[in-house]
Amino acid sequence: MAIFEYTALNQEGRKAKGLIDAVTLREAREKIRNLDLFPVEVFPGSETVKRRRVRGKIKKEEIALLTRQLSSLLRSGIPLVEALETIAQQEKGRAPESIFLDIASSIREGSNFHTSLLKYPHIFSPLYINMVKVAEETGELGKVLSYLSSLLLRGISFKNRIKNAFTYPLFVLIVGTGVLTFLLWRVIPSLSKLFAQFNYPLPFLTRMIISFSQWLVKEGIWIILSIVFLVILISFLHRKFREKFDEWKIKIPILGRIFLRIIIANFSYTLSSLLKGGVPLLQALYLSYPILGNKKMEGIIKESGEKIKKGESFSKTLVSNPFFPPLFVNMIKMGEKSGNLGEMFEETSHVYEEETDILLSRFSVLLEPIVIIAVGVVVGVIVISVLLPIFEMNQILMGK
Repeated sequence: MAIFEYTALNQEGRKAKGLIDAVTLREAREKIRNLDLFPVEVFPGSETVKRRRVRGKIKKEEIALLTRQLSSLLRSGIPLVEALETIAQQEKGRAPESIFLDIASSIREGSNFHTSLLKYPHIFSPLYINMVKVAEETGELGKVLSYLSSLLLRGISFKNRIKNAFTYPLFVLIVGTGVLTFLLWRVIPSLSKLFAQFNYPLPFLTRMIISFSQWLVKEGIWIILSIVFLVILISFLHRKFREKFDEWKIKIPILGRIFLRIIIANFSYTLSSLLKGGVPLLQALYLSYPILGNKKMEGIIKESGEKIKKGESFSKTLVSNPFFPPLFVNMIKMGEKSGNLGEMFEETSHVYEEETDILLSRFSVLLEPIVIIAVGVVVGVIVISVLLPIFEMNQILMGK
């Protein structure tokens, strides 16, 4: 079957556009008429789909929800192609419609589901595609897609909680920086000209703030260029020495502990989903590398994988490693002994997710007043430096 894009008129004479699956152009027109539409233009959809494949984007939340819907349809006994077309029908006029119809068309032509997903690497991650591949081999596609949707939704929820913990302090910092920049770049230079007219000796604090403001205005372009250069330099060094930066990141006091817990929680839940989906441990470790998001931790897991190939247990490969807490290692050891490693990884992820939430809450509670006080003190110093000469001049005038 092929995909056709059509423009048609409904019974009220209004234009309707969409995609339809058919073997020939004639069949496509017939199907459009069966929808109580009068076909005006019908085009083979290959080029359209190709364009949309590049431009069409689906949010991660949508992918997770559509995956869950697909899982439900498959588990209720609906064939894969029909399930994909059903989802496409409910997404009329949106990117998922053309994508799911194209995937369904590829499967009809003889491709596997996971091979069809490879056409959309910007939408379906290697982890997603590999889990689908294993599911097709084991015949548990509906079950594995359920694990996948839970993995995606849980990852989105976890990231949102992390973002929320830093949103308010970051907002205060940005607003505070904007206020300070406005005061030093616009307000202080104007007031300094006003003070100069009175030929009055200014307090030390006022002179210091005015001098700093004049330097900012004079050297502003160079300061901005220096900041841009510094950002580029740090970005370059980060790429070149990524492993060292990532190691330093998880050693930072307070924050390092949070980063490490986030990595372990994500890693554990991903491994749990993969193992429950029937993926062997070594392959699951390989697929989990991108989830770590830390080159140092990735190197440790790769090294563990090599040791597992030689016959060592996963827990034993991590015993002497300082980055993985004893609790994590012991829970893996228990899972290996009980033969229920997937369940144990899921339990581990919940433990570290809860610990991360507590640490983030504490850090957020501590960070918010620090940022507010710091911004308030700096703004307060500038305001006082402006008001001091005004008060002194006022007292002199009142004395006269």
